Formats: sequence, C-alpha cells, structure tokens
Amino acid sequence: VDQNQNLFAQAEAALKVMGYAFLIVTDDQIDRAGLSSRALLLTRYGRLNVSAEDALQCRQLIEEFGGDAQVSDLLEQGLSEATIWNLVARHQLKVPVGLPMTETSSVCINNHVEEDCHDYFCSWLGAPTR
Repeated sequence: VDQNQNLFAQAEAALKVMGYAFLIVTDDQIDRAGLSSRALLLTRYGRLNVSAEDALQCRQLIEEFGGDAQVSDLLEQGLSEATIWNLVARHQLKVPVGLPMTETSSVCINNHVEEDCHDYFCSWLGAPTR
C-alpha cells in the first residue's frame, strides 16, 4: 500500500470527479475475524428470492420490536434466516460493524436510502465513511 500512494491518489481524484468514493482495503482487513467468509455467505443469501410478503413481515416485526431486533427473536416469530440475511444483503436491513451473522446479532431497518455499497463496506469493515 505504501509504495502505491501516488497511484491511489490519482485513482481517488479520478473517481471523485465522477462522483465515486475510493477506499483501500487490505487482505488483513478483509480476513480479520472471519469477515471474508461472512461476506461470501451474505452474497449467497443475497441471491435468494425472498417474497415481498416475507420481506414486509420481517420489517413489520422489527418495527414491533422498536426498530431493532435480535435475529433469534425474529426466528422465534417464524421468519427464516434466509429472509433476514437476504434483506441485509440487499441493504434493506443493517447490522453492526463487523458484519456479525449470528442468532444473537441485532438487525435494524435501513432508513438511509442514500447509502450505497461503499457505505456498507465501510460499515462492515469498521472504516470511516465519506
């Protein structure tokens, strides 16, 4: 990374002109605490087809829990893990920094529609956003 700072600065400047953000992420950051394997799992969940009814039910249940719920609480209400993680993968739900994917993880409704994939990657990696 250090030896390529000039290249990164040029890339950042070119992308900024086009309205894009630039982020350097190293293998150490990606592999930290199993983040890469959770990201791959989330990618798989994101490819699943979840019905609009299931998605709506999930959002309604989270609202009933006050806008933030543990995955285990949602599972007890009859939702599937596939539905919950699909909505996280599609940015309709948010998880805390580090992309925890356990039954004790909390999820909340994403009300920040202006965020994009860059913002989510920053959140999952614990990196500062723009």
